[in-house]
Amino acid sequence: MTPVTIREARKQFTELINQVYYGKQQIRIARRSKVMVRLVSEDFMQRLDELLETDEVLREKLTGDKTPDRN
Repeated sequence: MTPVTIREARKQFTELINQVYYGKQQIRIARRSKVMVRLVSEDFMQRLDELLETDEVLREKLTGDKTPDRN
């Protein structure tokens, strides 16, 4: 998907949230053609957190941390 500008994201925030939640999409938001953030669902983040908690090598590569985050 083509990134959405920050200005467009502000205008369409509710619609973007619906696309992420119901459509299982990820939305990239950019400023001056550089992607700054990605809007993802809570379900996606929970699955990623589970992976990071159980896979030490992956956790270290993505976060630089060797110990699981116990929030």
